[in-house]
Amino acid sequence: MMKKHLLWIGMIMLCVALICAPLPVAAEVADAGAGDSADSAAVLPDTGDEQLPNGEDELPEGSDAEVRPGTRLFLDEREIFLYDPVHNLSGRTYLPLRSFGESLGADVIWNQAQNSVSLVRDRVEVIFTVGSGQYTVNGIVMSMADAALYHDPAIDRTYVPIRYGAEAFGFLVEWIGGDGIGTVQIWSTLASDGALSDNEINVGGKTVWIGQKEEQLVLSFGYPDRVDESAYGMQWYVYNQDYTEFVMVGIRNQRVRGFFSNSISFELRGGLGYGAAKQAVEAAGYRGTMEFWFDPHDDDKLFAVLCMDVFPGIIEQHALFYQNPELLLRTYDIECFDITNAFRVANGKPAVRYHEHAARVALAYARDMADRNFMDHIDPEGRNPLDRLEAQGIYAYRVSENLAGGFNNAMYAVKAWVESESHRQGMLEENQYLGVGAHYRSTSRYGFYFVQKFITLDPPSR
Repeated sequence: MMKKHLLWIGMIMLCVALICAPLPVAAEVADAGAGDSADSAAVLPDTGDEQLPNGEDELPEGSDAEVRPGTRLFLDEREIFLYDPVHNLSGRTYLPLRSFGESLGADVIWNQAQNSVSLVRDRVEVIFTVGSGQYTVNGIVMSMADAALYHDPAIDRTYVPIRYGAEAFGFLVEWIGGDGIGTVQIWSTLASDGALSDNEINVGGKTVWIGQKEEQLVLSFGYPDRVDESAYGMQWYVYNQDYTEFVMVGIRNQRVRGFFSNSISFELRGGLGYGAAKQAVEAAGYRGTMEFWFDPHDDDKLFAVLCMDVFPGIIEQHALFYQNPELLLRTYDIECFDITNAFRVANGKPAVRYHEHAARVALAYARDMADRNFMDHIDPEGRNPLDRLEAQGIYAYRVSENLAGGFNNAMYAVKAWVESESHRQGMLEENQYLGVGAHYRSTSRYGFYFVQKFITLDPPSR
């Protein structure tokens, strides 16, 4: 017979199915209740002997392109000099991409796998792709509506319209003509104010942005407390020593490619941050690739943000997961623990401690549900959460159990629990310990199964 002190709620919440994914469910006793493959990049030599490869749109035959040898370029008060000529095409000024990028102090990186070139300067990464009229600024897709990159075969150089090359970094461009010598004045006022932009986050006074160098991240945040593999084609640098500043930063090829935080200290542009009203976030007009997560049981306030330069599809994530499923499942266990603690702390509750034996019981039950294709707090033999703990010699004063199925990582499993009132309550109970177990079986109904075991060993002192 179950102890009278046992707390558990027996409801199952069905969530909307993702395309190509099993129907997620969330259950609690509470029951509750998706990266690119690594690409290669090489920095082009500074000699100018090798340039970006051919294949871009070449200068149209019979066009009115001409060299503008007299054009002078100024960046604020400093004149800059390019080692390749400036071109005019249909009245528009084009600059050699590599030479211009380097004159701005940007790193110019050719990515063979993506057939693209990346210009990185301070907190901004601009990526132009060969044969595309679109480019990205810190992961935000932009369009060259009436222009495109072109290739000058005479000197084997790639050119970009100055407007897009400069404005991508937040600069202002002004054309000043006169006496046969034109002047292009570039003002950097927009790029130097230090304000947060889309696809950036500040956590505990330290800033992370898409395209940031790994060395810049480490200089600001220090070395990560843990490095986790992921199904996003990158590694998570996890900072979890202080749950008020908890953040996971995705690194691929020495660059930041994503981040996640549900800590109480995260801030976004415009003064928005943890606890911001949903209407205020929606009115801010974000153009980036952020996902904003709101708590429906706390006035729809913002409680987490997830950002990727590119969100991979479900099929791609599954392919990466299958490369090392057991490693990723154990990673999901501990990430679920961290994300839950950050949520507790943000809601004024103390962090729970990790309980290894409870984690083993949680994992065993996740496997049992996957193997026997069911989802319930009572197993087919009639055993409840307390029975499963006591069978392993764990005698608790209070037990809460959260279940989730169909979510393919820890972040989305916790999101589902937050969005379910009973599961959310279970995560915020006055418990002492937590153990988490995640399992996957492709032939089961939900594929992924998550189990949280909250336990309190001693009754509260009087």
